Amino acid sequence: MATNAFKKDEYVIRWLNGLSAKTKVTYPNQFGEWLTFIGLTPTEQIQKRMHDLTSTDIKTLQFFEDKWRAYKEYLESTGTNSDSKVHDKIKVVSSFFTRNGCL
Repeated sequence: MATNAFKKDEYVIRWLNGLSAKTKVTYPNQFGEWLTFIGLTPTEQIQKRMHDLTSTDIKTLQFFEDKWRAYKEYLESTGTNSDSKVHDKIKVVSSFFTRNGCL
């Protein structure tokens, strides 16, 4: 997805609705790295999550939880992120899913 184009995605708009002005700036800035890591647009992620939640296959059901853990490990492995930065970045991803009713 083109740089910052994801900010017009309906699920990003829904996610940020009602958050503080500062959070509306910082969360999308941190979310871009997750988008690169996961390789799915915000809409594709929500659609996949909604579909996956109906699965009886544990790997399908836990797809995003596994990706979230892999992302956390990736952030830690770079050696350039403090524990608090890693926490902040994974909190942003969790927030996206929670505020879209998919966690």
